Amino acid sequence: MSTEVGIVFQNPDAQLFGLTVEEDVAFGPENLGVEREEILKRVERSLQIAGIAGLKERFTFTLSGGEKQRTAIAGNLAMQPKILILDEPTSDLDPRGTREVLETIRRLNKELAITIILIEHKIDEVIGLADRTIVMDKGRIILDGKTCDIFTKNLDLLKNIGLYPPQIIRLSEMLHIKPSYKAVFSHLDSIKDSIIDPPDLVPLQNNGPHVIFEDVRFSYQDGTEVLRGIDLTLRRGEFIAMIGPNGSGKTTLLSCLIGLIKPDKGRIMIDGQEIRNLGVAELAREVGYLFQNPDYQLFADTFGRKWRSGSGSGRCLLRR
Repeated sequence: MSTEVGIVFQNPDAQLFGLTVEEDVAFGPENLGVEREEILKRVERSLQIAGIAGLKERFTFTLSGGEKQRTAIAGNLAMQPKILILDEPTSDLDPRGTREVLETIRRLNKELAITIILIEHKIDEVIGLADRTIVMDKGRIILDGKTCDIFTKNLDLLKNIGLYPPQIIRLSEMLHIKPSYKAVFSHLDSIKDSIIDPPDLVPLQNNGPHVIFEDVRFSYQDGTEVLRGIDLTLRRGEFIAMIGPNGSGKTTLLSCLIGLIKPDKGRIMIDGQEIRNLGVAELAREVGYLFQNPDYQLFADTFGRKWRSGSGSGRCLLRR
């Protein structure tokens, strides 16, 4: 079936087999017994289509989540399937990566006539992509039709099952105008002078520094420099959003805070105590960590046994 149907899983780690990106993309055709020259052509073409030609020689274990996802897509393309199933392929991608992958999917469908089945929750991103939308609920298909019709004629039903229509549709409904980007932005532009800015947030009381990063630097074994002199102070009680494109160092920085990796240089302090010599078990009493993939920290047979065993994140980190 692999030459007929390809599938890209939500978690790319479940389908990466090669040490390098090039080896991973070649893995499928090699197992099919494809001739060497043909494999090389498929690999080059698949990497180009997936937008990761520059990652050809990178070790797969050094890739960001988004880079891994595109590697998985390229590996499927190298198999030349007639049907491609993508199970939330943009779940690990930043906005730019999401646009690139979705544009790749569009080209595959239009230029190569590959049948695309896309499972996706980012409805705003795909409303202009899919010809047809199928809505499922409790094991049944409850809606099936043209994408625009699904989201303009079934708002109440979608809300009742917990699906929120794209923002453009909701704005159109609120403004009582035709659901189109041009109409919505034109209307918003005409009323922009009457829009009141929200009040400023109440500033957090200065309770002093809780976590301090000083000149924190980190490089992976292949020489890839990820953290380049991070200086950052987090105050007690703050709610902080850390954003940035895939590969910008967000996960690496916070992995240093819980002790999963050690900085090459610099220091990290919690409540004035440097943590370099503390083990993960000790840090888990101070810092809880939820992974992007929850499978990494679910280890008991049932919820009850996990709950009785203590902190899921702490025990998972101890185990790692």
